[in-house]
Amino acid sequence: MGAPKGNTFHKKRKTVGRKTLYKPEYDIQVYNMALLGLTDAEMAETIGVSVTLFNKWKKNHKAFMLSLKRGKMIADGQVANNLFKRAIGYSYDEVQFEKVGTADNLEGGEIKTDIYKKKVTVKEVVPDVTAQIFWLKNRQPHLWREKQLTEITGKDGKDLIPSIVIELIDSSDKVDHEDAGC
Repeated sequence: MGAPKGNTFHKKRKTVGRKTLYKPEYDIQVYNMALLGLTDAEMAETIGVSVTLFNKWKKNHKAFMLSLKRGKMIADGQVANNLFKRAIGYSYDEVQFEKVGTADNLEGGEIKTDIYKKKVTVKEVVPDVTAQIFWLKNRQPHLWREKQLTEITGKDGKDLIPSIVIELIDSSDKVDHEDAGC
């Protein structure tokens, strides 16, 4: 039976149990740690909590979970983009500075300044076969997996294996009988 009407005692009661260790500032921290590629276990250790509690926070605090997911998605996207670039090859500008001489900075020649020339070279990175294989195996596993499934059937669509096994057994018996006769 409930409390009588007008009873406000239940509103004055304090919550029972331990105060949560979760702090809203952990949301931005897990976002940044996810961008750096840390695992959930490493993040929990950095914050100073157990993996179990870290997983509870993911379930109970929506902002925490969204920050974690967003950070992981961005990091995974960057890795995928770089893997793709590595698989197809790319070019980049290499900048070097060459010293070409010195010059007097003041009229009296008291201070000398080195003169440099900026040299930009376009470098090509050839496509990486390993990155291509990795990409294809993960994007199209049905076409590029290592293990290929091959089925051999007879004209009627039935399995050929039992007939091959029987033929092998029969031929080995013949060999044994021939050896015994010699």
